[in-house]
Amino acid sequence: LCAAWQALVQKSLNNDGTCTPSPDGVGQCEDGIGDSSSSNGTTQAQWLGLLLNELTKISCTTFSQSASLATSTVELYSCPQSTASSINSVDFTSWQPEEHCTRLQNVAPATDTRGAVSFSGSLQVAADSTCARPVPFESAQAILDEEVAKLRVASSHLSEKDARRQVSTTDRVVNCYCKQQEAETGIASFRSPPFDKTPAKRLCRQWILSKLERVGLLIVGVLAITVLNEILVLTLDFFVKWERHDTRTSMTYSQFMKLFAAQFVNTGLIVLLVNSNWHGTFSNIPIVSLFRFGEGSYDDLEADWFVAVGSGVCLTVLIQIFSATIPGILWSKFAHPVMLSFYS
Repeated sequence: LCAAWQALVQKSLNNDGTCTPSPDGVGQCEDGIGDSSSSNGTTQAQWLGLLLNELTKISCTTFSQSASLATSTVELYSCPQSTASSINSVDFTSWQPEEHCTRLQNVAPATDTRGAVSFSGSLQVAADSTCARPVPFESAQAILDEEVAKLRVASSHLSEKDARRQVSTTDRVVNCYCKQQEAETGIASFRSPPFDKTPAKRLCRQWILSKLERVGLLIVGVLAITVLNEILVLTLDFFVKWERHDTRTSMTYSQFMKLFAAQFVNTGLIVLLVNSNWHGTFSNIPIVSLFRFGEGSYDDLEADWFVAVGSGVCLTVLIQIFSATIPGILWSKFAHPVMLSFYS
């Protein structure tokens, strides 16, 4: 399966971009390996490029190298179509892939020195999920344009704005680029209008708007939960009085236990159930499908969960603390003394 994409290799790249592969090998050229070495062989090769006939998703590859010069780590890059289309006009002796392409996860080829050639079997090709490596503007822009074009071809009714919003929030490379620019510029400056002030903000416009929308929904959700909790206090206070307790202590304890259970479910448990993803495990249970539990975006307590869900829970608890204590303090320290002065 790893060799299936090799048939799509159009040519390998050397210092002038004219090298073509031999019929029986990928990365082998009629005049040598396609790389960044100089034509007279005085510069050591730093990279090998493969130009494909069509846009292809590669999930694995094989790697062979001279045993005497074997390296244990190889950096992989994915270059946009716009870079490949101008391949013959680029000076590869000075061209650096990290400035134009998206870096993937490193692979660790075999370094067996018992033979002349060290051959590695299937090596996984995967995107960098940590966003730790810088994403060039050129690469992010090219991927955004290509993915938007593909979406609009697949769905003719989809507007460019909606397509850019979808790609900006789902594509890992564009998402990483915008996160890195936000960290470099500052969250307040990067998310503030105007959104066409810099090329980075123009590219990340829909990403920024989606983040602002998420923050807005978070605030609305927190306020809604806080209001519901206050309604619970009044409702439970009314029903507890009907229990006809003999002492104030027993009535307060009953109210406290009921309020704790209700607010725990409303503030924490429901939020957790709604945002969790069970991959359809309990979808045959009527109450689960009715309230759409387990249809959220998170199947684990990962970093994004703490940003999107955990922060909302913390903010709700914080507001609840102040909303439950501040009114009593204001009443006892200010409102009550004022009323006594008027009616005494």
